[in-house]
Amino acid sequence: MTELLALIKNIVEAPAPTGYQKERAEVLARAMEGLADEISFDPLGSLIVCRRGTGGNGEKGRKIMICAPLDSPTLIAKTPDGTGKVGFMPIGTLDPHALVGAQVRFSGGGRGVVAYDASVEMKNLYIDMGSPEHASGVRAGDAATFPPAFAEGDGIVIGASCAAAAACAALVMAAGETRARGDMAFVFAAQAELDARGVRAASGALAPEIGVAIDVIDAGRTKFGHGPSVVLRDTGAIYPRDAVERVETCARRAGVELQREIIDKPDGRETAASHMLRAGASACAIGLPTKGRLSPGEMICLRDAEGVANVLAEIIRTA
Repeated sequence: MTELLALIKNIVEAPAPTGYQKERAEVLARAMEGLADEISFDPLGSLIVCRRGTGGNGEKGRKIMICAPLDSPTLIAKTPDGTGKVGFMPIGTLDPHALVGAQVRFSGGGRGVVAYDASVEMKNLYIDMGSPEHASGVRAGDAATFPPAFAEGDGIVIGASCAAAAACAALVMAAGETRARGDMAFVFAAQAELDARGVRAASGALAPEIGVAIDVIDAGRTKFGHGPSVVLRDTGAIYPRDAVERVETCARRAGVELQREIIDKPDGRETAASHMLRAGASACAIGLPTKGRLSPGEMICLRDAEGVANVLAEIIRTA
């Protein structure tokens, strides 16, 4: 658990705004050294780690792709208005009420606080830089993220983007446990909140036969601290029975308490696992329950993250 926690902290503290996630990707590339035959970055900025299979008993296993979200919640600046206010466009389904009062930092180093005029609606929010002089260094298109604010205690982790970081850390831990008979592709995917475009591009390029996406899900019907979940259906797809049973069987073998989840929010968002399904893979998602998802202070349970890692390791071992 200590190794997992340390890795989550390192990942959280590496900025990863959408489109500018290279620093976090490089932290993960270093963590995957020694576990890969090839490490590369695709045009969208996703980190793709490939490893050849062992073959095992003279049989070559099926090609597996496992992905985790790389980037963090992002606010894209509009042109400053000359008074110290910077309007922004949110990337992802951010809650305006969770944003008010949040400190943000731009990739160029500037810092500000999210404020609002009139009412708490996304269209009324802006970043208050304090003065026109402080805002003058911000250009349209600059990306802002929340400071890490990492904290841990009693098996609970809190911090900006800590759920995506925990998903990435679980994937690294699973990759280090064992090798599969088939070729492996570990994808730390960019643009997770933009219809999972990084996964869509990687799935098309890699053509996996088995796919597993680690999804950051709201802790609601899924109990927080009671293990990860297998997603039966989300806004992107209904997942095939064999893919769901694969995850459930591996969870039992690994001794991991596994919940079931149906995500029915009508936002029409494409999901990582649905892209792998469309690419021809037998795919589904493993959900990491998260409180305050996409807020400045996400909360995850280490036990749940460890469960994700153990289920993934068993999938790799038996595929």
